Amino acid sequence: MDRQKYSEWVDYILSEGRIKPPRKFIEDYDRWEHRIMLGRLLAHDSQYVPAIELFESIAYEDIEDIDQKIWALMDLGICYWLGKRDMETAIGCLDVALYLAEDEEVKLKFSRRGEIWYNRLKLIKLVYGSEQANRECNDTMISQILAGQDTKYNSYLYYGYIYKGEEERQKGNLSLAIAYIKKAGAYVMEDTHTLEVEYMYKEDMEDLDKAYKRIYSYVNSAARFPAMFII
Repeated sequence: MDRQKYSEWVDYILSEGRIKPPRKFIEDYDRWEHRIMLGRLLAHDSQYVPAIELFESIAYEDIEDIDQKIWALMDLGICYWLGKRDMETAIGCLDVALYLAEDEEVKLKFSRRGEIWYNRLKLIKLVYGSEQANRECNDTMISQILAGQDTKYNSYLYYGYIYKGEEERQKGNLSLAIAYIKKAGAYVMEDTHTLEVEYMYKEDMEDLDKAYKRIYSYVNSAARFPAMFII
């Protein structure tokens, strides 16, 4: 993307974007922080093609903030998925992001290893089918447990149970879906919050779909804090 086109997309966001930040946060073509912000704003508005160009400029640039680079690679993969339906390229982007994220020396604040892996599972399901995605989900979760990593704030186990819950809901197995989401919650919530989830479940037992939505939203909100996960 050249400077002229970049300037046009900045103007688009400031005039028509769903989120309109101050111009000073996105106007500088030469700053990767501005390009990545503009890319995310464009992706949020379903403008995936220009977003891909911007995320690719970050992916191939040597920047010190590896956390942001990993996050940009995940966003790039999702844009290839949603914008171009290029699943193979999307999986490749997520593979690179996960490879970088799993470096033990990398300290992540915004990126989550489990979230990258979770998005990869959804793509594997679309490309290769549910059976392979479920197998990869189970294999990774078991490997975490066997490695002694069955601890609070493990992003693989949290997102693994989220994935399982979503899958069971799609099959209509709402009781099992709720059970998986509650298991996910145990990796991010304190005991008082777990009790609140149990209260929601009892309150909505007659409408399991409503219970699922409430519990899912509550658990998901508890997992939104930056740097929450240690694995």
